[in-house]
Amino acid sequence: MQKDLLLMKRSNINAIRTAHQPPHPDFFDVADDLGFYVIAKCDLECHGFGGLEETEEEASEWLSNNPDWEEAYVDRARQPRTSSFGDEPKDGDFIMDGLVLSDHSPMPLLKEYAKVIQPISVKLAKNGSAMMIIDHYDLLGLSCLDVSWHVVAGGLKTNNDAVSSGDGPIWELKNIPIIYPQGCDVTWRVDDDGAVVHYKAWVVVKTRAWGVEADIIYKTPTSRPQLQLETLGEFVGKNESHVIPRIGLIAVLPESFNDVSWFGRGLGESYKGSKQSSQIGESTGRRYMPFDLDDAQHPHTL
Repeated sequence: MQKDLLLMKRSNINAIRTAHQPPHPDFFDVADDLGFYVIAKCDLECHGFGGLEETEEEASEWLSNNPDWEEAYVDRARQPRTSSFGDEPKDGDFIMDGLVLSDHSPMPLLKEYAKVIQPISVKLAKNGSAMMIIDHYDLLGLSCLDVSWHVVAGGLKTNNDAVSSGDGPIWELKNIPIIYPQGCDVTWRVDDDGAVVHYKAWVVVKTRAWGVEADIIYKTPTSRPQLQLETLGEFVGKNESHVIPRIGLIAVLPESFNDVSWFGRGLGESYKGSKQSSQIGESTGRRYMPFDLDDAQHPHTL
């Protein structure tokens, strides 16, 4: 418990609401020592009878205000558990979308959450000549912190300057019925300038009557070891969607690769709506996160 609370504190989490089940008796003392706001909630849910017409008006009398149910209520609070009758309508990863793994080690999203709720924010002044540091603490000033900054040039950090502290998955035919054709036409050429591979692809979304006509061009100049990639796409078909959940490219790497380097947002994963903790620059790091269940690995967006 103390380890979890320390991890929360280090992730800018300063408030806890105890929900549904009573906390450990020592919880309040530990939370007090570490400095948490605690909302002690006494939860009693009995809305399951609300849909029965004959009991709608007197639902509370059936359980919550019935002494015959006192022992059952207390026992449920002391020994909470889920069903285990072998008929659970679950997909295997239900509610496995938290901020830590089952061994309590942090997931990438915890870093993003800590960034979003951080008590200090920085933004560029309107005239562009200064940076504004904004204090979101309720009780503390900024005198407890040191400030440092650096300039990124060519994807690399320059020397840091210190400031004094102060208050200031792909389809497979054998698994998924393909309603619309999916494939590509490939042409290539090699000349003195290098090699060019041109894909004309038809990319479709399962169960939808629309897709993307895509042009993907790979170029490898002879003058330097480099791969250039150019992509163009046009949405075609019926009832095109106005919302695209995710679009991108897949690069298959050898299984022996453990680390990759890239210029862009890093070091952790980033999505269009979840990228505040990922700064643009040169990054090197592990490419695999051992989730409890296999999942998408470290996407990166602009």
